[in-house]
Amino acid sequence: MRITRGALALVAAAAALAAAACLAWGLASAPAATAAPSPAAGNVTLNIGWTVGPDNLNPFIGVESAASEILLIAYDRLFGMGFDGRPNAQLAAALPTKANGGISSDGLTWTVKIRPGVKWQDGQPLTARDVAFSYNVIIANGLTSYLQAVKDIKKAVALDDTTVRFTMSAPKADMLYVYVYVIPEHIWGSVKPATLERSYVNKLPIVGSGPFQVTEFKNGDYAKLVRNPDYWGNSVPSWGRPKVDEIIFQAYTNPDTMTQDLRAGTIDAAQGVPSAQFPGLQGDPDLKAIAYNYINWDYVDYNCYDSPHSKGNPVLRDPAFRVALDYAIDRDKIVSLVYNGRATPGYTMITTNTWRDPDFHWEPPAGVKRTYDIAKANALLDAAGYRDTNGDGIREDKKGKPISLRLWALAESTSTQAEGKLLTGWFQQLGLKIVFEVVDNGAASDAMYAWSGNAPAPDYDMILWFWDGYNDPGSTLQCFTTSQIGYWNEVYWSSAEFDGLCVAQGRELDAQKRAQLIYRMQEVMYAENPQNVLTYFDYLQAVNVQKWTGWTPYYNDQGPVFYDSLPKSYINVGPKAAAGAASAGGGGSTGLVIGLVIAGVIAAGALVWWLLRRRGAGRAEEV
Repeated sequence: MRITRGALALVAAAAALAAAACLAWGLASAPAATAAPSPAAGNVTLNIGWTVGPDNLNPFIGVESAASEILLIAYDRLFGMGFDGRPNAQLAAALPTKANGGISSDGLTWTVKIRPGVKWQDGQPLTARDVAFSYNVIIANGLTSYLQAVKDIKKAVALDDTTVRFTMSAPKADMLYVYVYVIPEHIWGSVKPATLERSYVNKLPIVGSGPFQVTEFKNGDYAKLVRNPDYWGNSVPSWGRPKVDEIIFQAYTNPDTMTQDLRAGTIDAAQGVPSAQFPGLQGDPDLKAIAYNYINWDYVDYNCYDSPHSKGNPVLRDPAFRVALDYAIDRDKIVSLVYNGRATPGYTMITTNTWRDPDFHWEPPAGVKRTYDIAKANALLDAAGYRDTNGDGIREDKKGKPISLRLWALAESTSTQAEGKLLTGWFQQLGLKIVFEVVDNGAASDAMYAWSGNAPAPDYDMILWFWDGYNDPGSTLQCFTTSQIGYWNEVYWSSAEFDGLCVAQGRELDAQKRAQLIYRMQEVMYAENPQNVLTYFDYLQAVNVQKWTGWTPYYNDQGPVFYDSLPKSYINVGPKAAAGAASAGGGGSTGLVIGLVIAGVIAAGALVWWLLRRRGAGRAEEV
């Protein structure tokens, strides 16, 4: 979700100071479409820009990374992640282990103590019954968005106000890593289960238990969160009280405009900085620019659905056809031309340099790894029976029909558009007719997850996309099991071997043995190529360090300092003492500019100005 740039008009002359101040205002504060809410007077406001927006703030519907970022500071989970990349106790009072009695010797019973005295943001007490409800509503109703998270959990029972017990059907290797938001039963318990992941809309303000509460949300434009005065972490030294009163996430249609606003001080942080502007930010002493990859990759999804309901081209159901396409992709050129070198070639969705002891990434060995070779790609298509029999330059499928494939890139992502142009050229060299289009993220999602009655009916051929995986590699891979077709399995691919391996890895508590199963899962998927992984690209972000302190890097010194799904990233950030007055109420330099305007008005007379804003369109991820 992004917004378009607004316009600023000066309609009255003033003294020199006022004119200069107004000019500064015009350059610094025209972010895009609908205006973000004005900060409350006297409040310390952190303004964050991103070329992305949450698609939905219902935790059972929202799938975009931006939605998760907001939800994970508005709601709590039992277990979260620390800055070291390891699980930590969030709503749970401590991590359960076999040593402390939290996990039974057979791994089938987990007993979790939650923090006492926690309140919902509407003042109601949060108890173990809310925790049990949050898991059981998924289990009982088969809510597909979180089925992988509750897999092998039979039920959750509240033993008392602060104790919840989970009974498993099998050991659960990812229990500390999965995302399950703890939601208030007194609100969600009255919602019809059939609407939970289809149409239910959270009422504002959204009631969670996290450090911030969502009070305003305009789809495609902005979200406003205010500090939770009753947050349990306020009295826990290892967590702490948030140092800002409110956070405003502002969406941009133009990443260049966002970057200009960061430089001007209109916003305090930016996610999705254009690679061309990144070196300039690195040289700015007031900013910290960060390039990182954690669990993100880009790829081409192929519609593999072998069903009469599928509206994709049937040739993509053939693994031999998909493998041939991979040989026509020059990953090194994508890294160079699309990402200016800020990426590495990727081959599976389990990224490199992410996990330690063990490293769950599998790299195709020499002789198996598919490298750029147009001649080989053409030969493989010939061998698979896709030939140009009439000499018109277009190959035919096995029924003699010319092969025409739709290739979509996202309107909200310049990187997918650049990749799309490259892939179009390469695939045309294979004698394929490629209809390349740039489509809105929402339209692409609707086509990908289309249904016909009660049956999935995906209406696409190939879509360029990108994704942030889960902290647990098994959870990421589980999205591509047969049971997730029509839901998280966006390529509609099915493999009995892959499904069996997924069950086995989810129950294997020995990390080294589990890694071997996860390696094999990647190998099976790579062999059939339903999702053509392209690169492990860097996300680019930058933050103001001249006026703000407490930015805490995730995982290592090169990791992100926000947009990392860690509540403490937002708890730790606060204004530097000298900048507190300027940051309060607007963040960055906005307060200073307002002060100059007021001074000019007092010195020179009346100044009139207004903002003309227009609504933007589209939903977006970002690169």
